[in-house]
Amino acid sequence: MAKKLIPNQLIEFKRLRSSADQVAYRLGMQRREYLNSEKRLLEDIVKLKRLQKEFGERVLKELRLDIIKDDYTFTADGEIKRLVAGKYEDID
Repeated sequence: MAKKLIPNQLIEFKRLRSSADQVAYRLGMQRREYLNSEKRLLEDIVKLKRLQKEFGERVLKELRLDIIKDDYTFTADGEIKRLVAGKYEDID
């Protein structure tokens, strides 16, 4: 005959297992919410980078700078610099 838990032990065992299952479920839900939030934030970063690039290209075209031939960057204070021999320099 197999050994069994007595009724009080069985009740406690089931309560503990149920509690552990509930915690694991909550952890899974929180992880899913975190991953969804992270995905949305990464999508926002990609969108903003695309908008930033489009804005920069539009400004450079308005200034009639050749964005195909040369590489440009904007400094934090708004200066436009051109890449020359591996270094960004002021535009004449």
